[in-house]
Amino acid sequence: MIGTILKILSKDKFYGISKEIEIAKGANKLPETFSDVLKQAKRRLKAPDLYKT
Repeated sequence: MIGTILKILSKDKFYGISKEIEIAKGANKLPETFSDVLKQAKRRLKAPDLYKT
């Protein structure tokens, strides 16, 4: 079941669907490269209401 969920999540970007999907897509991951930083910034720009503190 988890394998199926991971396959579905890897098929598309799923911006701004829910907080749980953002976490699964790496919202809390510490970026290791500049490319990772850009990917996280793009996710935050596309779903700003999910990242309000």
